[in-house]
Amino acid sequence: MEYLYYLIPSDSIQLVFLIVIAGLSFGTAAWLLLTANEKAWEKVWQNGTFDDKMDDLSAEHGSVIELADAVALPSEKFAEVLPSMLLVIGLLGTFLGVGVALNAAADVLDNKNVEPAELLAKMMPMLGGLGALFKSSIYGIIFFFLFTLWRSKFGRNKERFNWCVKQCNNQLKLKNSFAAASTNKIVKALSDMQESLGKNLGDCIRNSLLNSLESGFGSLEKGILLMNKNLCKTLEETVVERFKALEGEFQELVDETKRMTDKIVSVSTNITKMTKEMDSLSTSMKNEFESVSESADKMGTAAASLTKSVDDFTPAVTNTLNSIQTQFVESINASSSVMEQAGDSIRQAVVTMADESQKGQKKLNDTLDVFEKNIRVSLKDIKDATTTMGVVSGDQIHVMEGLKDGIEERLSSISRANLKISSEMNKLPGNIAEILAKTLNRVPSEKENDLSRKG
Repeated sequence: MEYLYYLIPSDSIQLVFLIVIAGLSFGTAAWLLLTANEKAWEKVWQNGTFDDKMDDLSAEHGSVIELADAVALPSEKFAEVLPSMLLVIGLLGTFLGVGVALNAAADVLDNKNVEPAELLAKMMPMLGGLGALFKSSIYGIIFFFLFTLWRSKFGRNKERFNWCVKQCNNQLKLKNSFAAASTNKIVKALSDMQESLGKNLGDCIRNSLLNSLESGFGSLEKGILLMNKNLCKTLEETVVERFKALEGEFQELVDETKRMTDKIVSVSTNITKMTKEMDSLSTSMKNEFESVSESADKMGTAAASLTKSVDDFTPAVTNTLNSIQTQFVESINASSSVMEQAGDSIRQAVVTMADESQKGQKKLNDTLDVFEKNIRVSLKDIKDATTTMGVVSGDQIHVMEGLKDGIEERLSSISRANLKISSEMNKLPGNIAEILAKTLNRVPSEKENDLSRKG
């Protein structure tokens, strides 16, 4: 209870400040409740002129919060700053009372002739009332909290914000409706324009495209003919170059064949020479055999002589049996001499035959060795020539196959190019029709875009 009694004003100045603080609080609350409504906000939105729309607010002028602050009434704006004013007024009363009390204390202290007891008696009432000087600040703080709580509960900030949201939504809806109507009018106008200009524009574009295509086809045909001509010329040049290369290679083959023929002729000459040598050897062997035959004849003659001698000896023996002593030695000596001569003849014939046979065998062996060497050289030359001919023939076959592949590839390229050109020519009418359709469909949209940009 002491605190409540403390809040009761004890002098006139405290009562004045209490009345001012309470009057401002209740008066502002009543003013706010009476004036803050949609009609007043609408008037502020229209800037007080219902007929002139040029000075009205719009949803494009700012955000909803900014527009809500813009349409706030003076009572609402005053209610926002009132709590701070209440605190300032309370402090003003407190400082005013403190200032008056301090002046009174200064007057008391300036009186030097006053006794200390009397001075204390004069200071005590002033010190006792010094605590009451803070009541105005307490009144300001109390009404600050009360008005702030009331304004947060019963203020019109939320209603004003919701009204601004509705107002902005209505304007945006009207704007969208107007834009849709304008778009429909533009589309209708463009449709009418398209209907009026479609045929003439389409014919103009079609004729222009046909003329361009005709000139393009002429150029394309010339290009195709020139390409085929160049391909044929290139193919002809390639074939001629290949045949020239083959001619040179064939000439090399002819030269190689000629060289091989010369080698074969040389081998044939060597074989002929060898045959002649073998004939000479055969003649020599024949002569040797004739010598041996003569030796044999001589041996036969000697044998016949020996037989004749024996035959002659037998009668002589018979005739000279009676004169053995005189003729025996002579007959024996004569027989010995004849046999010695026959033995010498036979020995000489055998030695001669052996020498001639040895010489003939040696000459035959030498001739056979030479013949074998010549045969080996000839066979090697023939083998090398055959291998060379095989390599050259393989190269010629490879060159001919390469020439054949090159010709087939060029012909295949020409065939593919002609097929591709034919395919593109077949697709060309459809592509032309598609391009015409896209061009004609693009014209209205471009007109609409131009009109929308101009609008």
